[in-house]
Amino acid sequence: SARKALEDVGSTKPALTNLFFVRTTHNGPNVITSEGHRWKHVKKSTSTAFNTANLKKMIDPIDAILEKWIKLVLEPCMKSQTPINILDEMNKITANIIVDVAFDYQFESG
Repeated sequence: SARKALEDVGSTKPALTNLFFVRTTHNGPNVITSEGHRWKHVKKSTSTAFNTANLKKMIDPIDAILEKWIKLVLEPCMKSQTPINILDEMNKITANIIVDVAFDYQFESG
């Protein structure tokens, strides 16, 4: 039953040991920072998207995005010894992965 599933140890949120997300998340409660009923609701709402079968489908698009970034951004910067802003680059990669995997849309540039 649904109640048994929610009461199962695997359905309970472990205590947050790293408060980084609590201190840096400004968009309201999410699966990392929420507790109790709200956490269970968010977890249930997103669990299908992140089940094993769906995660396996994400591997190839993520790999393609990373390979493209390495070829178009990282390798040229390494050859020219040009520094990169790793935070900006990781944000771009994350955005590319989200729009590709979640919305089947690809940005034009790397």
